[in-house]
Amino acid sequence: MSQKKTNKELAELEKDKSFIRSQIPFSLKWKSWLYVGPVLLLFMSIFSVLYLLEEGKLATWYVVPYIVVFVVATIWFKAVRKHLLTKFLNAPGSIITAFAKPVLVDKYKVYALFSTGTNRHNASFIEHQASLVSSAYADLIPQLKPGQAVQLFTDNDNSSDCLYLSCHRNFTVRKNNIGWDEKDLFALLLINKKKAKSI
Repeated sequence: MSQKKTNKELAELEKDKSFIRSQIPFSLKWKSWLYVGPVLLLFMSIFSVLYLLEEGKLATWYVVPYIVVFVVATIWFKAVRKHLLTKFLNAPGSIITAFAKPVLVDKYKVYALFSTGTNRHNASFIEHQASLVSSAYADLIPQLKPGQAVQLFTDNDNSSDCLYLSCHRNFTVRKNNIGWDEKDLFALLLINKKKAKSI
């Protein structure tokens, strides 16, 4: 995604399941205990077939149960993966798109403020909030790592709008938003209220 996005485009991106699926980090796709069963069966069947190959019994009926176990484990593995992705995508608030306003830009990083509430697609609201809190959280900024987002506690009139501060690599923000200026807003994706990614 390279051009500046409008409120409507950002709201549509949040509902686009194929786009969201492509943006989910690798670690979220594979971190689950549900994978243990099918993975153990897969390795057991592969090692059993390799053992039969070593013993010279690969072309006998001994291999059939292990091939069946391999096929069942593969189907089970894919079903678990699909279940976890669907569960993650359908959980309310697991993926949020929002406009972010840079509060500090240095050579390598961009620190930005954004909201997760009803005003997350409202550019003027984000700009106004950024002007209020730009210097209030100066001590928090050096602690942030790229991709990290932390919730801020502010005296905000709109209690439904939680403000977050996030850190992004300068190169990534510029790559995803061609022609981006340091004063401009940019779009981001918040995953599980912990990981922020510029889009």
